[in-house]
Amino acid sequence: MSGVRTHRSDRDRAVTRWRGVSVTTPEQTFADLGPHLDLVQLVVLGDSLIRRRATSAARLVRFSDQWNGHHRLLVRRSARLTRLGVDSVPESKLRLLILLAGLPEPRVNLVLRDPDTGAWMRRFELAYDELRIAIEYEGRQHRSDDEIWAWDIDRREDLDRRDWRVVQVLSDGLYASPLRTLQRVEQARRDRGAAPSRAFSDEWKRYFPGRRQSA
Repeated sequence: MSGVRTHRSDRDRAVTRWRGVSVTTPEQTFADLGPHLDLVQLVVLGDSLIRRRATSAARLVRFSDQWNGHHRLLVRRSARLTRLGVDSVPESKLRLLILLAGLPEPRVNLVLRDPDTGAWMRRFELAYDELRIAIEYEGRQHRSDDEIWAWDIDRREDLDRRDWRVVQVLSDGLYASPLRTLQRVEQARRDRGAAPSRAFSDEWKRYFPGRRQSA
């Protein structure tokens, strides 16, 4: 088949059957891609497999701990950075940008409930709940769809009344100016009384070089 390359391995592989065909398990596939993907790409893959209920974070960690193939340290670290409840690729990347810069990891998929009834009210992609800070990636549909835009405005006003600070991140905030995104998150944390973080770790720059970076 055009565009398809075959590979042969001399190692035993964890195999399952899908629609009558023998294939490697999701955990094995995750490990096998260690030599071909970087840290962020592997975590994005792991989050996606968990989102599709093909595996779980715990199963990825258990398998990677026993895996002695190529790039095993990368595979093990990536497995430990996967999370349940991540809804999209940009959300995975945004969380990793924050984490690799040395900022505290925000919670994934925080549900805000009515304090009186316990009823479900809002769900935040990423949040520092103790500081009442939500961090959310806004895709193009939020700007091009009038209904979604109107809902976002109502939602933002409701969150303001409940004293929640929302840091909205657009595509440029990941791919063009990730440093500015980190600065905005750090400023929001300081504004809410968190102790200032030390200088950002440089590791994030390897995966999020941006187009316009200063120090």
